[in-house]
Amino acid sequence: MEPGAWKTPGVLRGFASGGERVVALVWLSEDGGHIFSCRYHPAQGFRWVQREDLDERGGYQAGEALDGVPLERTPLKPVLEELAHAVVAHQRAGAPLPAELQLLVALLTPGEAGALI
Repeated sequence: MEPGAWKTPGVLRGFASGGERVVALVWLSEDGGHIFSCRYHPAQGFRWVQREDLDERGGYQAGEALDGVPLERTPLKPVLEELAHAVVAHQRAGAPLPAELQLLVALLTPGEAGALI
């Protein structure tokens, strides 16, 4: 995938053992392309979260593995719903939310620059 190939957010997700998911969300903003990726369980919270700038490689592609889990294209809405559940589960467990999740909050806040909604 070439940088700029995603006109709208591209979402790749894979299912790991034990109900965990691995997600790579690729989107473009005024300051370039970005990748938000994480491993989480909707009912238990996040194992890891990271944000990186999109490089010349263009991010992840369907069929490629992230954290050992093959990724497939998937619609954005169900992934956002699962991520919301994971945030609540993470907070219920008393764990601090990873700082990289602030980026996700900004992406989901209507009216924010670069927001997805």
